Amino acid sequence: MELVGKFYKQFCEYLENHALVGDPQNLYDPANYILGIGGKRFRPIAALLGSHLYDSNMDDALIVAHSIEMFHNFSLVHDDIMDEADKRRAKEATHIKYGIPTAILAGDVMLVEVFRILQKISNQSVSFNLQKIMADIAKLVCEGQQMDMNFETQSEVPILDYITMIKNKTAVLLGAAFKMGAIINGAPEKDAQLLFDYGVNLGIAFQIDDDILDSFGDPETFGKKVGGDIIQKKKTILYLLALKKEKKKLLDYYAKELDNVTGKGIAQHVEEVKSIFIETEALSSAKTLGKEFAQKAMNCIKELNLNEKSKLELQQFHELVLKRSY
Repeated sequence: MELVGKFYKQFCEYLENHALVGDPQNLYDPANYILGIGGKRFRPIAALLGSHLYDSNMDDALIVAHSIEMFHNFSLVHDDIMDEADKRRAKEATHIKYGIPTAILAGDVMLVEVFRILQKISNQSVSFNLQKIMADIAKLVCEGQQMDMNFETQSEVPILDYITMIKNKTAVLLGAAFKMGAIINGAPEKDAQLLFDYGVNLGIAFQIDDDILDSFGDPETFGKKVGGDIIQKKKTILYLLALKKEKKKLLDYYAKELDNVTGKGIAQHVEEVKSIFIETEALSSAKTLGKEFAQKAMNCIKELNLNEKSKLELQQFHELVLKRSY
């Protein structure tokens, strides 16, 4: 855990020294705001860790980490607008603080900045390769987000479609962070791919965990309003698993119009849906599924051409990502 803490501190200092500036500055302020309100920084740490496994040179690795975190936060700005979320990391969502039009533009600037950052990589051939990887990842993230929105109007969604959605929307960026960091310091192609697969499987486990936390987490530690997915009628893993055993009752709850329901009424609605998730064993089944993907990630670590010390460092990161409280 000491290494992760070191990378966290190192990246936060780097981020603080690379705030976005420009004219008009109020276009860049929202970007600096969301980048500065915290977060666990798992993705940039993954980039630094992936690089560290093959060499101690961190200069280009920090550039990669910066681009990854910039992209992640760009996606959060737009995601919060689409989800009509009012909180992010227990703070005002960017569009609430600065208004929707400015938040959209700030997100657009952040996406552009991702590629400007990667152009700073010292080896231009590597820089071009990383930009191509990031472009492919950006396309997948957009596809995953659209799938997520499509699911809102579908009464039933196959579990495999759900897995594809969270893989594209969330997990591939963690995989890319590991892969891009490793490429910077000359990782063998097989190892770079294994690290991508490791990050993807860990990211899927993380997102399943996130779905669970959205309904059953502590709002003080989770950083978002608990029950948001239920209110937004999202087809999370909990919903899909519960639907197999309690279809009519669950569909009735998700068919309710909540526009004129506030306060205790909303809270009661969320609690009633949560009780269905528990009674149908959807909660326990979701936890089991998350553990299966976590194990797939661990299996990738075993195949890497690394010494045991390096593999242990990956395992420690693995445990940190999945060590979350309900």
